[in-house]
Amino acid sequence: PASEAQQRERIRFATAMHAWDQLTPEQRAPWEALTTTVPLSDYKLYVREYLLQRVIPPNQPLVPAPTGV
Repeated sequence: PASEAQQRERIRFATAMHAWDQLTPEQRAPWEALTTTVPLSDYKLYVREYLLQRVIPPNQPLVPAPTGV
């Protein structure tokens, strides 16, 4: 059985994935632009920042500067 901490992290991850699915193409564009300087997909960048920034819905993560990723 998963611990409470594991369950919380799974929920956070699922919430981040769902938030990505809800983005419009215009909202995804800055994340896609970062893929030229970072070896991750736009989706992975978004989810990483969503989790690192400890976003609380319905807020969105801040797009990091290309040199600061």
